[in-house]
Amino acid sequence: MPSARTRRLAGALAVAFGLAPIRVALANDEAAPAPTEAQVTERTDALLSLWDSLRRDAAGLRLGFDEELVSAGKLGGARTWWLRTGLSAAGGIALGHGINVGISPGFAWERLVIDGPDTFNLSRTGRRSDFTDFYESSLRLGADYEFDETWGAEILTGFSARHEQSADYGEALQWGGSVALTYRRGRFVTARLGLGLGADLSDRKLRLSPVYRIRLRPTPRLTLETSGLTGGVQWQATREATLGLAGGVDNTQYKLDRRPPPPQGPGDGTLQRRQARIDAEVVYRLGHGLRLRGRVGTVLDQELSIRDEDGFEVDRRRDRDPSLVLSFGVELRL
Repeated sequence: MPSARTRRLAGALAVAFGLAPIRVALANDEAAPAPTEAQVTERTDALLSLWDSLRRDAAGLRLGFDEELVSAGKLGGARTWWLRTGLSAAGGIALGHGINVGISPGFAWERLVIDGPDTFNLSRTGRRSDFTDFYESSLRLGADYEFDETWGAEILTGFSARHEQSADYGEALQWGGSVALTYRRGRFVTARLGLGLGADLSDRKLRLSPVYRIRLRPTPRLTLETSGLTGGVQWQATREATLGLAGGVDNTQYKLDRRPPPPQGPGDGTLQRRQARIDAEVVYRLGHGLRLRGRVGTVLDQELSIRDEDGFEVDRRRDRDPSLVLSFGVELRL
């Protein structure tokens, strides 16, 4: 049986990660959130300082790196690929008296590669253009309080920005958060139910929505989890290797570089990417703190749409043919 300190630490890190086993979960469940490269660097330094000052108590730190390639197939007359490189950190601290806190900054570079003469429309007049690189930066904060061994409360908040290279960062900034009750019954059931608040880039309107997450562990090796539009199953095949299968629908918005205003251009337009995908994953543990993660998946349905600053849709492309996803990641736990 794990010690009380280990359980508190696990709870703190769960808060930091939002209990999300796959990246798409936060985008749909918590009205996803994010900051600039300099801000992410500052927060990472602050996280390390926090770790140094409090490591004598129950605390933990995770550093992650991931690389992903999505072959999006043909969107209209253009063949596309998405390349993504991400860095992340998460720290959790058990403060005692049933209180756990967590923090998780992250940064990612993304590139949309378009092969072929049929590039995307960026204006109502049919003006076409390629895209520059995209960046995603985020900071998530969370805390939970354990009323007893069964019930607790949790609050999560965060900021995120997804944008083309020269886009206005302030215009790309989104925030979201949630408040929820948590229920645990031993190691068999963990449930979270609450309300989330957030806004999207297209209209900046705040929206309130229910959020939930249910995790079942019918055997010590088998874990089932569902959350909003995502779900997954994990099987601990050996002491070192864990196999997983996850799927879901992801909606992601990016703020575009400023271009000529409508109707000649999109102005401060947005790119929306929607995908339904299934991933098979292998996680292999090397020693106490190092984990290697490999993932192979398929995108079953993908859609890209572009709106100008007035909200007018100037282009939409959709591909329903299966497309390959390859991903590799490394995680270091301290």
